[in-house]
Amino acid sequence: MDMNKFTEPVREAFTMAQSIAIEHGHQQLEAEHLAASIFSVDSGLAVKILERLEVSTDKLRADIERVMDRLPRIS
Repeated sequence: MDMNKFTEPVREAFTMAQSIAIEHGHQQLEAEHLAASIFSVDSGLAVKILERLEVSTDKLRADIERVMDRLPRIS
């Protein structure tokens, strides 16, 4: 995958997702890591859209965290 084809915010989201995966001891980058990355930025567009739709971003983040906790870890 050529990261240079993506915009800077997308590259930042992937970098943050990779950091989240590493922090959780996961060997593979999953959609949940990217979701956690996207929804971690309170001023981001995704969070603003969800808030406008009256979706609880705190609950969403907690749900994503629970799913990530079930992913296999490396030791």
